[in-house]
Amino acid sequence: MDILMNILNMVELLCSMLFGSADINACAM
Repeated sequence: MDILMNILNMVELLCSMLFGSADINACAM
């Protein structure tokens, strides 16, 4: 399960980079 969490963290990081300072929750949806 640690691998899954790492993937989620990477996705959130990429998302925050793409959308600038948009909140990560909106990105996760």
